[in-house]
Amino acid sequence: MNISEAYTKSISLVVSERAEKVVEVDQYVVGDNQDFFTQALLRHFKAADLLRFEFTHPIDLKYNVLYEASRAFFKDDESANFTELISKHLAEASSHPNIKPGDLVVAKFTEIEYDGIPCEAIGIYKFDSRQRILSVNSSGGVRLESGIGTQKPDKACFIIDGGVEPTLFILDNDQKDSEFWTHNFINARPKSEEANYTSEIISATKDFVTKKLPEDFVVSKVDQVDLMKRSMDYFKEAEQFNQHEFEQAVLVENDVIESYRAHKSQTAAESGMAVPESFSMATAVVKKQAGNYKGVIKLDKNFHIYVHGDRSMIESGTDENGRKFYKLYYDKEE
Repeated sequence: MNISEAYTKSISLVVSERAEKVVEVDQYVVGDNQDFFTQALLRHFKAADLLRFEFTHPIDLKYNVLYEASRAFFKDDESANFTELISKHLAEASSHPNIKPGDLVVAKFTEIEYDGIPCEAIGIYKFDSRQRILSVNSSGGVRLESGIGTQKPDKACFIIDGGVEPTLFILDNDQKDSEFWTHNFINARPKSEEANYTSEIISATKDFVTKKLPEDFVVSKVDQVDLMKRSMDYFKEAEQFNQHEFEQAVLVENDVIESYRAHKSQTAAESGMAVPESFSMATAVVKKQAGNYKGVIKLDKNFHIYVHGDRSMIESGTDENGRKFYKLYYDKEE
C-alpha cells in the first residue's frame, strides 16, 4: 500500500464535549495543510506487518452498520452524515463504563495506491486524550492549549475501497480490554492472505518461545534466544513456509513440536485466523518483524548480552557463592 501521495479530501470530527454535534474542518484548511494531515492520520498505517481485515456479520453484511455506512460514504461524499451515523453507532458499541468517550475524527482520502490500484479510503480515529500544545501567535503571545496532533490514536480503522469488498487496517492500543472496537464497532475478522499468515506465524512463534516454552519445559534464557534466532533465520530464508519442515529443522524435539502445535491451535482460536501448514512468505513482513527482534539477555541493571550467532560460544552457571554468571568464548576482541 502506497499512502505517501494520499490526498485528504475531507475531515470531520466529534469532540467529547459536544458529542451531539459534527464539526467539519474548513476545506481551505484541509487543502493548505496536506502534509500535516498525511503525517498525522496516515503514518501509523505504513507498517508492513499490519494485519488486513474484512467486514463480517453473523447473518448478512448488510446488517453491519459500518460496512453499509462506508459504502454510502464512498458514493456520496457526505462526510457529516457518515460521521454522525458512526458516532451514534460507536456510542452504542462502547456503552461499557470503563471505555473513555474521547474525540472522534473521520477523514476521506483519495490517491491511495493499494495492490497497484488507485483507491479511495476512509480513516476513523478515536483519541482518548489530547496532547498539550504550546501555541504561539504572530505577535509573540504564548499559551498552553490541548488538541490533537501527530500522536498515535488510541484506536483507528482505515477502510480501503479496493477490490470486490473493502479491505481494513485496524489499530487498537488496548486490544485486551476493548474488543468492542474490532468486534462491536467495526465487526471485522482477519483476511486470509499471505501477509496475515506471515505476521501471525512469526508472532505465534515468538510468543511460544518467550512464554509457552518456559511453562512446559526447563529452558535457559540463552536457549530461548537461540531458538528464536533460528526461527527468524528460517523465516528469512524460506520463500514458502512449511510447518513440518520448520518443526524438523528448528524445533527438532518431539515434545517441543507437540507443545508448539497446541500453542499454534490456541492462538488461531483466539485470533480467529487459522494459519495453514504451507503458504508463501511475505518478505516485507519478515523484514519488518526481524528488525523488531533483538536477541538480548538483560542482566539486572548492569549488563546486556546480545546473542547473534553460535549458541555453543556462551555458557551459564552458578558459582560457589550462589552468584549466577555467563561465560563467553571468542577468537578476537574489537
